[in-house]
Amino acid sequence: MVAKIDSWAWLGQRKVGGGAMEWHELLADVEAQAESWAERDRQLVVADQTRLERRFIAASQHFAGSLHALISCTMRGGERREGHVEAVGANWILLTDPHSHNESIVALEQVLTVKGLTQRARTISASPIVASLDLMWVLQRISRERSHVRCDVLGGVGISGVIDEVGADYVVVSGDGQQLVMGTSIVSITRL
Repeated sequence: MVAKIDSWAWLGQRKVGGGAMEWHELLADVEAQAESWAERDRQLVVADQTRLERRFIAASQHFAGSLHALISCTMRGGERREGHVEAVGANWILLTDPHSHNESIVALEQVLTVKGLTQRARTISASPIVASLDLMWVLQRISRERSHVRCDVLGGVGISGVIDEVGADYVVVSGDGQQLVMGTSIVSITRL
């Protein structure tokens, strides 16, 4: 055993490129490379973790992270909605027009593109009850208050009036005389 230690001790220096290189320099170099590789691996793990976490962020959380921001939405029918994000629900946002100050409730499933959202996302509300309030709940509240509304239906048809009834996937709007479609209309929620 002593002989092996003596021979190991004798290998404490070696010749590299004509000069002597200390083993601790070699080991320090290897250790620096290993730390560099470990740092690169940590960065890759963090990037993968970030991508994985983003998979579980809903669009509504990006809108919630952009409260009061001025955004522009292109809708499925081709029209644009612009406004400040005032409120966010599970599947809807409330926009206030920066010029007219009119409010619009926008169904998120009808939004194709959005400009102006911030990069941060946050929960809609600390309360799971508030966070789960969907478009149907909002429409029921509007119906209960008998507020005058204008429903822009895909295809460019606008229906103005009062929401009389909210069904599972439709609303019944009693129209006024200042519109193309008069009388009572049933509008599919998927068409709003």
